[in-house]
Amino acid sequence: MAKRLSKIALAAIVGLVCFGVRAQESKRDIEERPRKFAAEKQRRKQELEKKSTNSDDPLKGLTKVGVIIDSTPLDKPALKVLVSADKEKYKVGDQIKLTVSLLNDSNQELFLYGYLSWGYSSSFTLRITELTGREVMPEGLDDSITPPPPSNDKSVYVKLNPKHFLGTTRIQSLKELNIDRQGKYKVAVDYHSPIPESFGQGLPIWSREMGTVKSVPIQIEVSVVN
Repeated sequence: MAKRLSKIALAAIVGLVCFGVRAQESKRDIEERPRKFAAEKQRRKQELEKKSTNSDDPLKGLTKVGVIIDSTPLDKPALKVLVSADKEKYKVGDQIKLTVSLLNDSNQELFLYGYLSWGYSSSFTLRITELTGREVMPEGLDDSITPPPPSNDKSVYVKLNPKHFLGTTRIQSLKELNIDRQGKYKVAVDYHSPIPESFGQGLPIWSREMGTVKSVPIQIEVSVVN
């Protein structure tokens, strides 16, 4: 009986000790809560400030990539076809004078084959349409044949510095262009180099492989003779 009482007393003492330890831990947790809460609040505030700083500077960390992307087009050759007429209004049967220019719109030099003529096998093709979109076919087909450049003569290529141009003119009657009735017409010119890159003799020529460059159409108005 005495031994049983001793065991009960021992168990009670152990229980009280454990309870005391837990009570002390709970007290410490309660005391630590304000400090932990303040630290968490400060951490979240710093994260919000960091996000706000990044949103104010969306290019942060991307500056190098942006420079590479923006600078790429500066090294790409660009050719433009410009076309103009000697006037805007004509009479049926008048002559029209077109001026066509090839503009180097890049920041580096390029070379063009100096022989300029008209036809699908040459340099230029003429496109005429009514405002309705109907194509107007000239009476005669442009069919000039471009002579091949000599293999040892670079002088046949014209050097165009940036913002320089090479051009030609075309004078023809409206009748020959099949513009024989009053109305408004759009006139445009396409440029397509007839010379392949392999004929460039090491020069940065605008070659056949670069495709067709189209001008912005101009508009003319034709009226009947009073």
